Amino acid sequence: MKLTRRAFIRTTVALGAGAVGATTVRAKESTTPGGATVEDTTAHAVRWFGAKGYAPDVAAPLISGIPFNGGLNFDDHFEASEKARYVVQPCSRVEDLRKKDSPGTLPLFTIFGTAPDPGRPLADHVKDLVGFLTGPAGIDPARLRVTTTELSKSVFPVLADLGIASDRIRLQPVEKAKREGAGSGFFAPSGHPQKPAFATFSVEFAMSDGSELEIAEIGTESGGRTSGAGGFGLERVTMARNDRPIPWSERLPVFKDAVEADAKSRGVPLPPGYYEVLGLPRPDAVKKS
Repeated sequence: MKLTRRAFIRTTVALGAGAVGATTVRAKESTTPGGATVEDTTAHAVRWFGAKGYAPDVAAPLISGIPFNGGLNFDDHFEASEKARYVVQPCSRVEDLRKKDSPGTLPLFTIFGTAPDPGRPLADHVKDLVGFLTGPAGIDPARLRVTTTELSKSVFPVLADLGIASDRIRLQPVEKAKREGAGSGFFAPSGHPQKPAFATFSVEFAMSDGSELEIAEIGTESGGRTSGAGGFGLERVTMARNDRPIPWSERLPVFKDAVEADAKSRGVPLPPGYYEVLGLPRPDAVKKS
């Protein structure tokens, strides 16, 4: 039986990142003994945003069916709406293969994405997202850093109220942020089919070993669809809660199982990104040789 998109998100919300593409795919608990799990973080997020009036939306399949990003889903997706929504979206970014040894980089991760109510002020959405990190997620705001540009200065007083003082807000040149397009000041990934381009700030967590993990991003352009749109990585937030990175190798078998399950359930071929991330030869390349 094929897995519908609505069943897909029900399964994902119920099991967190342990269920992506089919109910039979479960991740190992990515936690230290007695620590938080990704499933636990997901449950906290669903309760927090649900209580604030955000409605669950349907996650896109892990296999996107388009050439961008090796045929794998890159980020969350929302259609225009007058209601605030959230989505638990499994993703993989082929470009991350180049930095797989960096703490916190994973072959498969889950975005808890939020789409704002256009009738609410930007400040309220910042409070919702960052407030989750410092509230239900239990992260000490003194260990949070923000990276952005002067384009986001309107939210600095809100961040200060949430415990992120100005000395922990790092500014980079606007043109540099636009050129990189990675979300630490501006989100505009090269080649992205939707061509997003909007001002943002990223939130980083200072690990006890001196490294930093980017755990969230939020749009800061007032008045448009991207105003207050943002989200956080469920695995990254869990790493921050445990003060322990999850290694790439730990999630690689989960990536393999998840892509295979999605392909089987929907009757679609395995995408090029599957072979690239796993370091496997593509079947068509084997035939040609």
